[in-house]
Amino acid sequence: MKINLIYSGLSHFLKNVSNLIIIYFFARALSLNEFGVFSYALMIANIYIILFDYGFNYKLTKDMAQDVDAFEKLMQTAFKLKTLLSVLGIISFFILFNLNVWHENYFWIILLLILSSVFVSFANDLNTPFRVLGKFYVETIHYLFYTVFLVGLSLYALAYHGDLISLSLAFLISRFLFFVISFISVLRINNINVFHRFIQNSNLWFELKEGFPYALQIGSSVLMVSIDTLILERYVSSDDIGIYQAGIKIVIAATFFTPVIQNVLLPNYSINIVNNKKLFVLAHNRNTLYCVTLGGLIVAGILASKLTLIEFLFGEKFYFLQEYIIGFTALIILRYFALTHGLVLTVSGNQKKRLISSLFGNFSLIFFGLALIPIFQIWGALWASIISHMIMYGMYFIYSKREVLL
Repeated sequence: MKINLIYSGLSHFLKNVSNLIIIYFFARALSLNEFGVFSYALMIANIYIILFDYGFNYKLTKDMAQDVDAFEKLMQTAFKLKTLLSVLGIISFFILFNLNVWHENYFWIILLLILSSVFVSFANDLNTPFRVLGKFYVETIHYLFYTVFLVGLSLYALAYHGDLISLSLAFLISRFLFFVISFISVLRINNINVFHRFIQNSNLWFELKEGFPYALQIGSSVLMVSIDTLILERYVSSDDIGIYQAGIKIVIAATFFTPVIQNVLLPNYSINIVNNKKLFVLAHNRNTLYCVTLGGLIVAGILASKLTLIEFLFGEKFYFLQEYIIGFTALIILRYFALTHGLVLTVSGNQKKRLISSLFGNFSLIFFGLALIPIFQIWGALWASIISHMIMYGMYFIYSKREVLL
């Protein structure tokens, strides 16, 4: 169990460290305008990944764990569903482009990144069987190769081409290779053939309905860090988008430990909530204090060295980010505060209430974003994000107290 947790942590680390390495070099090699354009395009591609994944990765893990003999059938269904969603997603891109939702300069960059999202979405599902079989090390090896491909090809594109289309091609090629090595590994599991009976009828509508709650939960989480930028892009320059996205990257980096903490606390929470309620409440209060303290220490470090940190991570061209850093640190504190309360809702069977909270957060972000961003621009986006996170995490806190702790 411990070795699997280590490999799971390594996989998570590799997924994030590759992005941090790329952002570090992108921020220095690209102009502020180019960084803003590419960050915006990459954010759009990440939204499409959620569409293609449709939360099916979580459902697939659950279904495979319950019926280990149905790997082939489940993988075939996953591939059919992903193919359908990928086609619909790409069609939606062209429709939105013709409706002038995307700027003409974004066309090839976003298209290539969306195509790369198709491959990484398939690869995510292909790595599910290894987690169910307890072979977490296989997934870690795949992510190691992916990190090498992505960083290597991106740095090559920066060094010898330096344009955004070349960078987008680097993402497409590396994610395709990630898909290929994952696919080959899956074929070696008892000769699984994910294309066998691929064209036979299956109830994809049923699978879409079954996966919808998972898709809604994951999608709402991603949109909480995307809606503000989508609105902001209509009112500011690409330079300002670059500044704002750099701040978001700091938030993501500063909350890197939150999934690891969740993985560590989850088994203990799941056991104690059933066996020892009093001990569970005491442990929860203590863990919440620890998480907030950790978040506070991280925020204190960021505020104490904000200029040095910005210059180290992004370079001198991002100097004006320091004006907004206090707003981004507020988001960091809120995320660490909500960590244990969201976990309580999950282990107590109140995932529906967690979803309701996330949806309220999304709707409030849209409302306050449309109200504040046209007037205050970057500060408007920050205030909208802070208020919506407070609403969502406040609901987490109320629900967890009402349903479990009292």
